[in-house]
Formats: sequence, structure tokens, C-alpha cells
Amino acid sequence: MELRIPPVVQVALAIALMAGIGQVAPAPALHLPWLAALLAGAGVSFVVVPATGFARAGTTVDPTRPERAGRLVTGGAYRVTRNPMYLGLALMLGAVAAWDFAWGHIAVIAAFVWWMTRFQIMPEERALQSRFGAEYRAYRAGVRRWL
Repeated sequence: MELRIPPVVQVALAIALMAGIGQVAPAPALHLPWLAALLAGAGVSFVVVPATGFARAGTTVDPTRPERAGRLVTGGAYRVTRNPMYLGLALMLGAVAAWDFAWGHIAVIAAFVWWMTRFQIMPEERALQSRFGAEYRAYRAGVRRWL
């Protein structure tokens, strides 16, 4: 793996950065608590439900060790996105932005998506390809990386 920092830690760092940006360069009075609640709820669902599915399938949820995957999970949210847990984390960042918006928050979310794709998802995909071969190639061909 190219990145051994757990994604939850990366999200915490992104939230800290967003808080700092909000203090330095706040936007003019854009506070959308209803949107923040909607995004947070969706984000938590996209993290918890797939993680529960991994547990039921008897495979690892540890994103720093994808080579330890015992099964390829393709049901539930995995029919729509290959990375529902990372999508959930990005939605949680969207919730932070909706709660107390600053223009820089958009850049942090975009950087998070790029960073996760490059340093977490792409190495995971290589590990899953190596582990599951044709089964993973077929799955990958039919389901998008993010949405």
C-alpha cells in the first residue's frame, strides 16, 4: 500500500483543515443545517452499512491491508459504487461544509477525493485485482469507482 494512514484519520485532518479555513476565510452567512444533517446521515449510512456487510461476509474492513480480503463484496451499496465507505466519508466532509460554509471547503473536499483515489483506492484496486482476478475485473467493469 502507498498509504498507511487510516482514512478516518485523513477525514479528521480534512475537517481540521476545513475548520481552520472557516476561521481564516469564512463565507458570507451560508449555514445550511438541514443539508448538513442530510449529508451526515447519508455519509454515516454509506460507512456503517457496508462495513456491516463486510463483517457478515467475514472479510476485513481494514483499508490499510486490502490483500487480507477474504471475499469480494459486491452486493448492497457495492452495486452502485465500488467505494461506498469512502463516498460516505466525502459526504461527511460535505456535511461539515454545509454546516458552516467557506469556499475553501470545496477545495478540501476535492483534494480529499483526489487523495483517496490516488493513494488509497488505486492501491486497493491493484491488491483486489491480484487477489480476485477475473471476478474483480468483471465487477470493476460494471460498477463505477465513486458514483
